[in-house]
Amino acid sequence: MTFAIVAFLIGGLTFNASAQSKTTKTKGQVVNTQNPKVGTNQTTTNYDQMLKDFETNIDKYIAAYEKAMKGTADKNDFMTYQKKALDLQAKLEKAKDKLNQNQVDQFLKLKAKLAEALKRK
Repeated sequence: MTFAIVAFLIGGLTFNASAQSKTTKTKGQVVNTQNPKVGTNQTTTNYDQMLKDFETNIDKYIAAYEKAMKGTADKNDFMTYQKKALDLQAKLEKAKDKLNQNQVDQFLKLKAKLAEALKRK
């Protein structure tokens, strides 16, 4: 009985191992049906989009802050944009070594813009 169970397990493992990757030819085309590796990070971060979002939040923060100072807007509105801008700044700060030179220059320019806006309090 034990032999049958061991043989079944070994046969099952062999079948599973060979089923993970399969390359077939179809009318002159090679098709790889290999499953993607589990645990690989397939997401890429779009730093250009993050920089655009950072700039948008800074601009919205400044506009909302100016309205709030005039008494025409809710002060919580500009606090929301400020928090989002600071969160994006922290993420970009962590990824600074992955940015190209143009992105770094833009990030530094936007940080200065945010710092200037934060001084207006």
